[in-house]
Amino acid sequence: MAKTYVVAIDDGTQTLTAVLLDLDGQLIVQGDCDVPLFKGDRGERTQRPTDWRIALQTAMAKVLKAAGDAGIELGQCLGICPSAQMHGLGMLLADGHWVEDVMLWCDERNDPEARELTEAFGCWIPRRLTIARWLWAIRNQPKLARQCSLIMPPSGVIASFLDPTIRQLGLGEARGLFPIDPATGQYDSRLAAIFDQMVSGHGVRPILELLPEPVMVGTVVGGLSKAGAELTGLPAGTPIISPEGDQPAVLAGTFVAKPGIASFSVGTSICANLLSQEQFRGLHPGVEPFMTADGLPFLMVHVENGTSYANTFIKKLFGDLLGRCVNPFTVLLSEAARAPINCGGVVILPFANAEHGVGLASGACPAMFNLTDENATPGNVVRAALMAPMLTVRHSMDAIRAQGIPLNEIVLSGGIVKNNADWFAQMTADIFQVPVRMTGVAEEASAMGAGLMALYGYRRAQDAALTWPRFLNEMRPNDDRVFKPQPENAPVYDRMFAAYERLVERVEPELLNVDWEK
Repeated sequence: MAKTYVVAIDDGTQTLTAVLLDLDGQLIVQGDCDVPLFKGDRGERTQRPTDWRIALQTAMAKVLKAAGDAGIELGQCLGICPSAQMHGLGMLLADGHWVEDVMLWCDERNDPEARELTEAFGCWIPRRLTIARWLWAIRNQPKLARQCSLIMPPSGVIASFLDPTIRQLGLGEARGLFPIDPATGQYDSRLAAIFDQMVSGHGVRPILELLPEPVMVGTVVGGLSKAGAELTGLPAGTPIISPEGDQPAVLAGTFVAKPGIASFSVGTSICANLLSQEQFRGLHPGVEPFMTADGLPFLMVHVENGTSYANTFIKKLFGDLLGRCVNPFTVLLSEAARAPINCGGVVILPFANAEHGVGLASGACPAMFNLTDENATPGNVVRAALMAPMLTVRHSMDAIRAQGIPLNEIVLSGGIVKNNADWFAQMTADIFQVPVRMTGVAEEASAMGAGLMALYGYRRAQDAALTWPRFLNEMRPNDDRVFKPQPENAPVYDRMFAAYERLVERVEPELLNVDWEK
């Protein structure tokens, strides 16, 4: 029997993935394609729409071939939903072409603009927010800025390959472009007026004319064009569901829909997103307010230095010693699992890059402390390197909880769960003293979330009363594993956290003053 299905497109910083889900939300097949990332000496981090187009075509070809090779007969495609890394700056010119260099979320060039907008708006505008990128472009790429007719993040650029008339985005993705008034679900008109005044005389269009319209999850925003059909191998006219950002998609893919639950996506960087009924009061460099796909507020704690420093130990230091025939991650994460929970006293500051949330906005220096003859084991070092980013998350999450905003449960996803992650999940539960849940789809949470949004678009057309939280609850699998906090471990992690905080505050600034090349 032919399978009816939906398609999810998930564009990450390194790889674009295409996924087919059946009507029960189960994975049918998936395919992917790497995307080049361009880096520059001034902190440039860019990708090209041309490469996204090629990656989309390649990934979809792999998906359809995989289905055929498996003997799966595909029936009707009910919808397609693009999701992608948030906050990029895609500029559509008046001639209908996208500017080839799209600033990504990790581009480092527009710190001054972010600080300026934070002061002007009176709310926290992180560097990665698209409006800060746009202000930078107006000042540094004035000719292109004057020709720009539409601003889109990567998900919107990819959606344009499917239907070039699309001018709408999901609420969560739109909030990553510009602050949204939660009372109206539209861009904040007061802040838009302030911005237009700031850039008056530069010859650019008013900001509200450049931004795509925010829409609720599951909204049909277009249909697959003839060119889009040729690109993807899907039927022309297939409904396109409102494009979303990867973080709202991860919340969906981990079935997080209730306030008090946080989704922790742990990889080379970390996004810890806590659903909240309350807004965070004041400004904190580690707490960023955003919005779910259905318009609920969530607070993001973004940690730049995630597992990357641990990866350095595993691949570069220990991996070469183990040899090519052995997976160093399997071996060393098992060693970390057996290490004492205090890492034998080893403490690591994993800051290979700046870390705004703990006040290291201008740079940082990684360092290891208290390594002795007694505790110098690979397990202790790797465990300490993986504990450190979770302590960085705790620094900002404690500021949230201090305002009475609850954290009741954590759902763990991301690259960390690809290996033996049980010990890491237990460590996380003990650091934050709340239960930690892992689902069977945790490795591909963003793609799964986009697929669920596409499926919700179809289901809502059949049942207008179906709410997003009820839909997620119905689709949630029963394969969760829950790790409960062990109260006896809390004092150990509290001491580790206190030592970590002191080192960050007192020692890290001094490390920055050392000329390590002498």
